[in-house]
Amino acid sequence: MMQLYAAETSDIEEVFIGVTSDVDIRYNPDALRLEFTSKVVDLDCCRLLITLRWR
Repeated sequence: MMQLYAAETSDIEEVFIGVTSDVDIRYNPDALRLEFTSKVVDLDCCRLLITLRWR
């Protein structure tokens, strides 16, 4: 329940999603953008980009 409250109040330091890869989170009033990246032997090999937009 605390994570939900932290997300609602934009407390990015308290929101925990349990992912071990690097996550770049960007948000504005129109969208939420999550970019997950992973490295294998110092090679940028994997990337997942999720963008949610609302109007």
